[in-house]
Amino acid sequence: MRWRITIAVSCILTFALAARAQQGGELPAEARKRLDSLVGKWTSKWDYLDKEGKVVGSATGGEVGRYIEGDWLVEWTTEVVQQNGDRSVSKAWWFYNRQDKKIYLTSVGQDGDLWVLSGDPVEFTITSWPKKRADGSTIIIRFSHSEGEKHTLRAVMEYSLDDGKTWTRGFRQTMTPAG
Repeated sequence: MRWRITIAVSCILTFALAARAQQGGELPAEARKRLDSLVGKWTSKWDYLDKEGKVVGSATGGEVGRYIEGDWLVEWTTEVVQQNGDRSVSKAWWFYNRQDKKIYLTSVGQDGDLWVLSGDPVEFTITSWPKKRADGSTIIIRFSHSEGEKHTLRAVMEYSLDDGKTWTRGFRQTMTPAG
């Protein structure tokens, strides 16, 4: 039940923010470039890192990105397969908000975990809104994206437990076009 409510809230939030974001004309070139770069089918590898940055595990899977509602909202489906065979699926929606000139990502996992992140489309680093954890502490996550050779995308996820004063790498991801 919780995941249904979270998905509904995520969809409402996404479409409300996206509708507000779409007032007038073409998207700026950098926003268009970022959204276009997410469209397609991707094969991914995640390397999970310890606090010293050493790889302590990995997973494989993929993403599928497609425009919905015209060419301004990208739906992103991620499937991760852990080394033990466990699978997880999440959905995300990417868009550009003209009012604050940021790229937004709203994401919900199959466990109902909701994240909202935003950032500058030129730097393509997105940071989450602070989120309370089960133990009462607050976490912020950020993803830094870069382009590699032959249309490869890379992302590094970092997290902060002290309101962004310090950051620890959680994983790095490499996405290559599938097929």
